[in-house]
Amino acid sequence: MFPLESVLLPGGKISLNVFEPRYLLMMKTVLRCEKEFGVVLIERGSEVGGGDIRMNVGMLTRVVENYLSTSGTLLIKTVGVKRIKIQKWLPNTPYPLAKIVLFPDEDNSIVTSENWERLVKKMRRVLAFLTELGETVAPVNFKVSDDPGIGIFELAEIAPLSELDKQRILEGRGLSSRFTLLEEFLEEITTVTLSRFQRD
Repeated sequence: MFPLESVLLPGGKISLNVFEPRYLLMMKTVLRCEKEFGVVLIERGSEVGGGDIRMNVGMLTRVVENYLSTSGTLLIKTVGVKRIKIQKWLPNTPYPLAKIVLFPDEDNSIVTSENWERLVKKMRRVLAFLTELGETVAPVNFKVSDDPGIGIFELAEIAPLSELDKQRILEGRGLSSRFTLLEEFLEEITTVTLSRFQRD
């Protein structure tokens, strides 16, 4: 397991600069076997030095590229493949370990194309407002999948959300709950952004 200070979503990509001896050892094992490992968000504290508190829902991620630098640092790129739930954290020897199970959706909800288009428009509106206020956000002309099941995570990836909010979307029971949650987040951001326009 690799605890992080950011959330990885299905289909999302992360790059890691691995230099700690225990994680270099972990990655040797990962690259020798199935090239997959788990990542979770650190809820409180810092992973460095231990004592952190970790979320119990995370991602199984797969290494897609790796490069060992002359200094001994391992550079890896990974992509999130499946949600996982931690059943039990094991001793951190020689590196963080956990017993996990896959965490599939608990319902088979769907989102209509009309509702999906509405959510995408809300996202563009939020990004346009924030851009006018000088915020650094994703471009308004972003592209996401037409499949809401995939696109919902792509939207969450570029949305101006906190890591804990992204974690709530990751933990959603199904597409419908994730859709509702992201829509609520965008409504809240819109309300706050409009109030900033009025003050200015």
